[in-house]
Amino acid sequence: MGEARHFLIIVPTSLIPNWEEELRKWVPNVAQYRFSGDIAKKARERQLYQAQASRSAVVIASYGVCRTSADVLNTKNGRHWTWPYMILDEAHNIKNSSRKSSKAIHGINSSHRLLLTGTPVMNKLVDFYNLMDVMSKGTILDMNQVGFKMNYQKPIETGRKKCASSYEVHKANMLSRVIRDKTEFWILRRTKDEVNVKAANDARAPGTSKKGPSFPELPPKNDFVLWCRMTHKQLKIYNGKKSITF
Repeated sequence: MGEARHFLIIVPTSLIPNWEEELRKWVPNVAQYRFSGDIAKKARERQLYQAQASRSAVVIASYGVCRTSADVLNTKNGRHWTWPYMILDEAHNIKNSSRKSSKAIHGINSSHRLLLTGTPVMNKLVDFYNLMDVMSKGTILDMNQVGFKMNYQKPIETGRKKCASSYEVHKANMLSRVIRDKTEFWILRRTKDEVNVKAANDARAPGTSKKGPSFPELPPKNDFVLWCRMTHKQLKIYNGKKSITF
């Protein structure tokens, strides 16, 4: 891979100023352009062409505009254009593959893709599939969504049920390991334990007086059971409703 010079960063509209500020701080010499709905269509397309024609540039686009402008992002002066890098911040925005924005972003030409999210997506296994499918353009899991649901999601969910048989549990665990083996190389995770270990190591390092940031631990869970007994009048109404035959 050669040095990438053009980057398309897709973010929620509210985060565009944050990205612009961070880019000015860390890469002040790289030109940055905004591609969002607060700029007139002709003006933002003109800026897009300037970014593509420059030696190196970063285009920060909003999810909303990308939903209707994928064809514009895929062309440069009427010719086919491929972004060396496309980065999606808050990538869980495209976990639903049926949404128009997800389909549009999936179709943006890019050689490499990086997805950033701090939101758990494992509540629904198909959400994880959708993100991996966009990131790898279908090459990692190597099947469509229907095949994934049938071969992985359904048996894994069946094996997680309380009434699952030992065979169903074993099959679910085996399929979970297969997915993990296929995807873990492509995922960088920062867990709470890793952050706390780093903070503790920083605090023990010689010459340091400040403790690094760490996640606070939740206190032990306490359950309080409060019995709320009905008054005589409430009990009379309740028993009267119970005795009614429908």
